Amino acid sequence: AKEPADRPTPDELMRELRSVSASYETQAFIPAQRIGEETPAQEAPGRAGWAGEAGRAEGAGRAKGAGRAEGADRAEEGERAEEAGRPGGAERAEGAGRGRPWPLRVPRRGRVLLGAAAAGLALAGALVPAVLGGLPGMSGMAGVFGRNAPEKEGAPDRTAASGSWTARPAVGGSGMPQCAHDAGKLFCARPGVVFALSASDGRLLWRRPVGTRSTSGPPVVSGGLVQPYTDGGPRLAGLDPATGENVWQRRLPTGTTVRYAGGTALLAGPDGTVTGVDGATGATRWRRALPGQGMPAFATFPGAAEGTAYATRTSADGTDTRVSAVDPRTGRVRWDVRVRGWLKPFAAQADGSVLFLAVDSGYGAEEIVRYTPGTGATRRVALPAVLDGAHATVRGNVVYVLAAGGSLDAVDLASGRRLWHLETSVSRGSLPVASGERVYFTASDGRLLAVDARRGRLVGQTPARLGAESAQVMSTPPAPLTVGADVYAGAPDGTVFAVDSRSPATW
Repeated sequence: AKEPADRPTPDELMRELRSVSASYETQAFIPAQRIGEETPAQEAPGRAGWAGEAGRAEGAGRAKGAGRAEGADRAEEGERAEEAGRPGGAERAEGAGRGRPWPLRVPRRGRVLLGAAAAGLALAGALVPAVLGGLPGMSGMAGVFGRNAPEKEGAPDRTAASGSWTARPAVGGSGMPQCAHDAGKLFCARPGVVFALSASDGRLLWRRPVGTRSTSGPPVVSGGLVQPYTDGGPRLAGLDPATGENVWQRRLPTGTTVRYAGGTALLAGPDGTVTGVDGATGATRWRRALPGQGMPAFATFPGAAEGTAYATRTSADGTDTRVSAVDPRTGRVRWDVRVRGWLKPFAAQADGSVLFLAVDSGYGAEEIVRYTPGTGATRRVALPAVLDGAHATVRGNVVYVLAAGGSLDAVDLASGRRLWHLETSVSRGSLPVASGERVYFTASDGRLLAVDARRGRLVGQTPARLGAESAQVMSTPPAPLTVGADVYAGAPDGTVFAVDSRSPATW
């Protein structure tokens, strides 16, 4: 092709590439603007137009399976035609000469180069999904290659080998499902609905509507019954965990907040009165006002000594916080103390110690504070920077703090030293959960992320699951659940999913 007239045009080369690469299943890599839309063939002076669309569709349909054998037959026929001097040898570039009566002559060396290019494209097509899916932090790209969550309500999508599954039991509405685990079941709530799933495979066990369009947390199993968490809702109810049917219900005064501690629901009314309700029967156990608390804000934590609930009230000038430890069964105040600073409790430890984040007037976290009631000792560990919108958790003697914007810090309470720092680029994250060798949290786009707790490296994440209501996201996504080797989470598109904690790189 030394003569300019004999050289193929770029479009002719692209057609030849498509012909060769069809046998390697690399059509997805041909630029879209070269494929064109379904329009009639265009004629040009001295040349026939593009191959007819019916012929092109037929050729694409034969590119897989039997198409490979047919392509080989056409190539052999083309070689014979070229050797005989007839203008049919290169016609295989358009599917046995459909739509173009003149030959495209490509030198033998050019054919070798084109074949090598097509083979390279095929290799890239095989490697790109595998490489991206296997890289820590890049598994979210797997959604591009067909790992999206199901779009319709129905049976869960299961991966039997790993125990992973994805279920979408609540179609419609908005918000991420918030779930709790008990006795092999997940009890979940989304605005307007509460439902139960099998924790092993995601099967829907029951579902029922609730009379509120908001949820302030996952359902709680209290007194052996499932109780939807609806601050400010019109009523409190106890549901049968096997069927979802009402066992009892009681109306709530407007503005009442609800927290659960063990088998007791703590109702804090706007007048400052606290009522303890038996979770099994819905009956009132006790009612009283807590000294110095006004309308108290209760915090409860798994593993708290004797199931204690903690009521906090910060002074008007933010200089100190009054903390009252309350026995949820009787309402008795076990201890009461004022601690310097504007404190937000985030954990309680088996020895009775309570952990707080000390925040400034803009709710930026400045310190970690540990108060030990047995000795009255207070320990303060300054954070390396003021962390806006921070959430924290503790495992052993290490506190993990996730801030707005996705920065995650591990701080040793004993030494006061920061162990590591990681930027995850998550704009809004949940409360972090530390379990085993990992720290888990969810993002407002539905991703679940796993971080190596010792080294501070991102080791896995699931694809985003925004759904139709992508313009509406929660300010604080619900935290994931860890049960044995399984991690459970919800997403904005209404899905609830389970993944294997032992292989986060495959998520």
